Amino acid sequence: MSRKRADLARMVGISAAESQSQRVETRLIEPRSFSQSQATFELPMEGILSSDVALQLQLTTSETNANVRMDLPLMAGILGCIDRAEMFFGTTLISSVENLAHLQQMKNCMVDQDIRDQTHNVYLGAFSGLKAVDGGAAVNGAGAAGNGWGQFALNAIDTVTAANTAASQGIIGLVQNTALETNKLDQFRTKALASTSPQWVVKLKEIFPVLTQIPLPLFALKERVRFVFHWSTDTVGNRAVAGDTSTAQPLAANTPFTAGNDIVEASCKLSTDLIYYEDMAGVPSPMARIQQELESGATLCLTDYVSVFSQFAAVAAGSQTLSTLLGLDHQIVRNILIATPRLPTLTALPATNQPANRSLGNYESAGPNGQNTLQVSINSENIFPSPLNTTAKLYNEFSQITDTPLKINRGLYSSNGQIDPGTGLIVPNQAAFSANQFFHGIPNTELNFKLNYLGVNLAKDATENYVGNGIQVGRQPVIVTLTKDRNAEYGTALRFLSWSECERSMLIKSGNIFMSGQ
Repeated sequence: MSRKRADLARMVGISAAESQSQRVETRLIEPRSFSQSQATFELPMEGILSSDVALQLQLTTSETNANVRMDLPLMAGILGCIDRAEMFFGTTLISSVENLAHLQQMKNCMVDQDIRDQTHNVYLGAFSGLKAVDGGAAVNGAGAAGNGWGQFALNAIDTVTAANTAASQGIIGLVQNTALETNKLDQFRTKALASTSPQWVVKLKEIFPVLTQIPLPLFALKERVRFVFHWSTDTVGNRAVAGDTSTAQPLAANTPFTAGNDIVEASCKLSTDLIYYEDMAGVPSPMARIQQELESGATLCLTDYVSVFSQFAAVAAGSQTLSTLLGLDHQIVRNILIATPRLPTLTALPATNQPANRSLGNYESAGPNGQNTLQVSINSENIFPSPLNTTAKLYNEFSQITDTPLKINRGLYSSNGQIDPGTGLIVPNQAAFSANQFFHGIPNTELNFKLNYLGVNLAKDATENYVGNGIQVGRQPVIVTLTKDRNAEYGTALRFLSWSECERSMLIKSGNIFMSGQ
């Protein structure tokens, strides 16, 4: 979703030789304020802000049972702890992202799977890699249809091997303890003590588009840039989900959620890289020239998200249509992203509290029993000649948003075209994940078409960042019309979450930042 970054040095006439003469200082910043509801960080008024800004986090749990343990949502990881993130210059809002974990999990589906398997597991605690199941009595055995043969399971390191064979090489952080059971390695699990609980890293350039689009000259500003992180509530499915590493399968549906999943203040820090152009003999100081140039003003293009939320009511079965007004009048819109997670079950009895998804937590997007149908109206005209009404059309449209396609297993996206483990044939409306394969005691069926994200590309060039690279919206609101085939199993209430990426203009002048387009 990131686009080409502005070159401050080139904008003020700094030569290539001068721009090569630079140094980078790394600062580790502690929060100006911290609580279990939010944390605020202030950046130094020095250097030029690199895009490599990272938030360090730790989570601890009050659950001390060796088997039943609260842990991070499977694919959101530590992102589940952040509900909203904001970036300010003084009191001026530069960027804001709501329902951050939902959006970021969706954007991570556009990242190459090998990158996710090698990095997201380590710095986010997020796991999404899959492998085909042979379903035998031993993992390397002949295979049995009832155990999920031909279906998918998490790509864990295999400790159950056939005679004289080596363990398979799966994703670091997951271990297959039996032919049917996968758990997290102990080193990757949330603990009661900060000294033994893993520490995670959130890269802010993956959250705030502005960090990849504009190099902020902190040294030339009259007020500080600050980040505010609003933590998600410590309720079921947000920061943590319940799991069980014992041999009991499946995990009881009413396994209670244990509160007391706290962000560790001492671990919460912001790592920043500050860039300085070095002075060269006989040449005016590059930093001074940048500051002088900015006195007269420089206008830069960036993007930010506008969020709108609605809800599908619970239904028993049948087709259900929701038309949502996104507003966006007088905005230039580059794309629209949509998720439809189920609502968590929250009651007065903790034993009956359940997340939207027992593996993914509340961070999913429930697919239909059949097809989605999507249409978008802008300036009173439909974007598509006819509604997008097949999985292939919807997948293709989403893939136009960036220069890379949506990179998730088809079974996570749709029920269409999966293998029947009994016959080995490709059939419609077949689950890709087996009820006899488990993750922390939870059947893999929790993953069936639960990353059914939708997106609409409106940019002229998805890889470029320039003014007017989108559709100009007039006075009439943008309307998204979404129809879902529902049944009793998935007829629960659904949230409708949308994020519209819109153009903004930033004017840096005389040490101040002025924003337009908000």
